[in-house]
Amino acid sequence: MTQFHAFPENDKWWGTGFTEWTNIARGVPRFKDHYQPRIPRDLGFYSLGDIETMRKQVRFARRRAFMVLCITITGSTASAC
Repeated sequence: MTQFHAFPENDKWWGTGFTEWTNIARGVPRFKDHYQPRIPRDLGFYSLGDIETMRKQVRFARRRAFMVLCITITGSTASAC
């Protein structure tokens, strides 16, 4: 599972503040017409550890009439989709 939030194990293994956003921002084109990096537009470099991020994602989905929003909570027995 991708980690779009900082947590102690990533800090220990990859350096303080590392998230998947770190890798995304370092993307480079590998062939003709390969558009990289693909920087997030509407929600920016969000953190899944921030409850306001979830609120923004719900508002974003509602404005676009999404019928389903999948949420996975790791480190817990809860999961919804």
